[in-house]
Amino acid sequence: MKGFEYVPWTAACSKYQISDSEIKYPTHFSAIWNYPDEDLVYFDGTISSIIYDEVTK
Repeated sequence: MKGFEYVPWTAACSKYQISDSEIKYPTHFSAIWNYPDEDLVYFDGTISSIIYDEVTK
């Protein structure tokens, strides 16, 4: 596309916790554009709650 430039990016997860169901999940996320001269963080957030379906046998 004209006027657009491909810039690689990174999704970083950290500060893992373990749920009551013993599932490990990250509570902090960052999204980062990886420009040649420097990285630019464009999202930096904390997950305050999580909902998921448990698999039952």
